[in-house]
Amino acid sequence: MQVNLNEDQQSRVKPDVGAMSLLMMRDGEAFMAHIAKLYQDNNLAVPEIDLRNADRMDFLNILGMAYINEDISRGCIEELREPVTE
Repeated sequence: MQVNLNEDQQSRVKPDVGAMSLLMMRDGEAFMAHIAKLYQDNNLAVPEIDLRNADRMDFLNILGMAYINEDISRGCIEELREPVTE
């Protein structure tokens, strides 16, 4: 999924630093492995982040972990699909 917010809404998005605790658990390890695989499958450099010492904005800018304290309309959400390869 991709969330496309207008500029005003984007200014209210905050990094979800609370998600760091998830990343430090076994489920978080699986999440990080999944993220790494997505990058590798798309021939992109896997993001490197030191979860214990990361700047709070790294959770937003590198991992996309964010929150906004308002409802997001369905029109802002786009389902991303894998390209069909033959």
